Amino acid sequence: MTKEYRESRLPFVPKPGEVYENEGGGTYRCLSVDGYTGSARMSNTASGWTFDAYHIGIYSDRKIDWQYSTNGWFL
Repeated sequence: MTKEYRESRLPFVPKPGEVYENEGGGTYRCLSVDGYTGSARMSNTASGWTFDAYHIGIYSDRKIDWQYSTNGWFL
């Protein structure tokens, strides 16, 4: 991954109902956003793995990632 690509990451709040491609692979649907913590409940569209993602970022190619997640389970 190029330095320019990594530096293009910006803080991001996903929109509930929208599907996003993860920078590391896979697609995730945003189920809800916590306005207090800024976390988002996300669900993997293929496996149903659902979790709370924190410190989400978006890259110039519109892919997202997050710094860490908690409370994971399968739907």
